Amino acid sequence: MTEFNILVPSEIPADETVLVIAVHFDSGMAVEKEVPIFEIETSKTAYVLSAEANGILKHKVSVGDEVKSGQTLGIVSNAH
Repeated sequence: MTEFNILVPSEIPADETVLVIAVHFDSGMAVEKEVPIFEIETSKTAYVLSAEANGILKHKVSVGDEVKSGQTLGIVSNAH
């Protein structure tokens, strides 16, 4: 099994935390590569984060959570 973490980008400028503003799939759902999964908001902009591969999503956060740079938002796993 291969797992891919969906992380808060480490290059987010100056904000200690960002806000999870949208989660487009429920935990346990199948997701496809490059399809938007999470949206986060900084004090200046919003980011859309996608999966690196097809697989099954497992959430680590919910809408409204404050998260830090580099934190895992979710994990996409697939069997090989």
